Amino acid sequence: MFSKINKYKNKIIGFLCILSTGLVALSGSCEFGFFSRSTNKKADPVKLEISKISDVFDYDWEQLEPQTSQIKPEAWLEPYVKNDLEKINNFKTLEHSVPVEIKNTITGLERYYYYYISPYTGVEYRDFAYYDTDGNRRYLLGEKGLILLDYLFNQKVTFGPEIFSLNAININDFEIIGKQYNGFYVPNLREIFINAEAITDKGISIEVKCKFLINTIFHEYMHHWANEYAEIGLNFNNDQTSEKIISEKPNLYNRWNKNFINEFKKILNFNDKNIVNEDKNSLLIYKNYSLNDLWNVSNKEYKINEEEYKRLNKLNLTKKYIFNNNKFLDVKFSLERIKYYYSIDELVSREWTKIAFSPFTNYRDDINFEKSTSQSDLYYRFSWKGLETIRKDYVDTLDINGNMIKSDQYNLYYSAFFNDYLKIRPYLTHSTVVVEDMKEDKDTKKPFNTYIYPNDVYNFNRAKELYDLYLNTMSYGYNISSIFAHHSFGVLKVEKLDVTVQEQRDLISKIKFTGYLDEKKNYDGFVLKNKKGEKVALPFEKHAEFRFFANQNDFFKKNYEEVKLKPQNQYLYYVTKDFVDLNELDLSEPIYWWNDLNKNNVVDEDEVIDEEITINPNQVITNLRSINDQSSKKVAYLEKKDNKVKIHYNS
Repeated sequence: MFSKINKYKNKIIGFLCILSTGLVALSGSCEFGFFSRSTNKKADPVKLEISKISDVFDYDWEQLEPQTSQIKPEAWLEPYVKNDLEKINNFKTLEHSVPVEIKNTITGLERYYYYYISPYTGVEYRDFAYYDTDGNRRYLLGEKGLILLDYLFNQKVTFGPEIFSLNAININDFEIIGKQYNGFYVPNLREIFINAEAITDKGISIEVKCKFLINTIFHEYMHHWANEYAEIGLNFNNDQTSEKIISEKPNLYNRWNKNFINEFKKILNFNDKNIVNEDKNSLLIYKNYSLNDLWNVSNKEYKINEEEYKRLNKLNLTKKYIFNNNKFLDVKFSLERIKYYYSIDELVSREWTKIAFSPFTNYRDDINFEKSTSQSDLYYRFSWKGLETIRKDYVDTLDINGNMIKSDQYNLYYSAFFNDYLKIRPYLTHSTVVVEDMKEDKDTKKPFNTYIYPNDVYNFNRAKELYDLYLNTMSYGYNISSIFAHHSFGVLKVEKLDVTVQEQRDLISKIKFTGYLDEKKNYDGFVLKNKKGEKVALPFEKHAEFRFFANQNDFFKKNYEEVKLKPQNQYLYYVTKDFVDLNELDLSEPIYWWNDLNKNNVVDEDEVIDEEITINPNQVITNLRSINDQSSKKVAYLEKKDNKVKIHYNS
């Protein structure tokens, strides 16, 4: 398990992708943990298999079509959409980035990476170097690969204004990410780390590499989304608005938005207490635990539910459970692993991926193997399942459907989408597309491919409810949806034996605002006052290409057609251009709108607009996240009173 912490008990959320060999495949999941500094150790190092011939980075950029708006914009939004699309489609005119030398002053290591800053989102992509046997630097994506990765990010990843608080996406930073992980998210840094060992130095095309990475980035990005909206800062110890959620580590917890938790449980039936043919001697998970049991043992606080917790854990810690009766897919999970899978940290990302990610290929597509450019006997293909590699002499072991029969020369590296769909399926079997056997289970008398756990939103026509919940949790349509602290308030330090994230608390007071504007309130920014009585302008950077959608239909249905679930109303969304330091403001004054009538970037007296500013009554709008030090006193939050919004700040 990846062990990264700081002395403030930072959380790291990750996605584990286990290599599978042959027909029976183990899949991993997203992992997270809190650790004390005394137990903090670096993850097991990645040991790459280096090919004698380096990868080829040729790519026909002419085949890459400019992206268009994913929904038809209203007329007043069209100029903003046009501007957004120009930035998104700027990939054909941009110069590639250059390697930047990094010297780590703690370890003394010289580290190189390519970097590329997205013209649209501002996210920085970093592709870290690895070395061949002669000590020459190699890169996964090459000089222009990060541009393609950004193109696919804008095309496939679902995001709103919280994208502007994501700092970076790091590829193959093996000083940080260990071999157990395909990826993880570090909240205190607001950075995603990706381990691309599975596709490194195998002669795989740059297009396939980027598509494979996007699967994992999509999954990890939703941890960023949750960190910005669904988790409540620990200092807001209010049981009316927040829900205490336990960690998998003893005596550690974080707080989530209570409305989100309650609705999430209801939509996905985690209040269901039914156990199918209960049998504590059985290894079948559904004969031991109801959905409500799984939720409670994974998320509820021990002290509050001590008796229930003991009942659920009694004599079961050494058992290995399975989710189906199929001999080919009887993958066993320990109770500790199941508790992890059903943690809200994992569920919030996994359930969204199921309804919102659109794979690059249909699961019925017939996809041919391609030849590796660096290994003469290696072939590969990429599909919705992930990346398959096979040695030339074993291609004839594929069955008529193109599935692997059995071979230790065949590997399937699951995509995050397939991983999330396959893992802990609510069927008696893992997935109808994997198993066509319709025999009855002898105990339940139900066909293998019918539901046991009633937590699939498509089966119960609840996909739109789940979509609306996520949309409401991100305060869609409200004038202020979030405030966030400076990107650099967390600093990553790499030492010989451990990795730490240390907070720079003086930067927690520097914040930006995000939110939404309708046509009537399409103002230019906010106005605050500093302690000298001077007006302080917070100009908006406006966007209209909102890309937080889901799929109305189940990807695995026979007549699948992609129909988007989308918001009922359209808005501009914004991020304030500059950070404002709360220590310099007169916070007794409310926030006002700014309408820069003469476009001189100066707040004139007649440009201060006293109109209502809306905030979500079901959300705490704060600079504090659950991963911050719970003893921190530098907490800012918004409060609306007498129709005015003010900032409260404990400095």
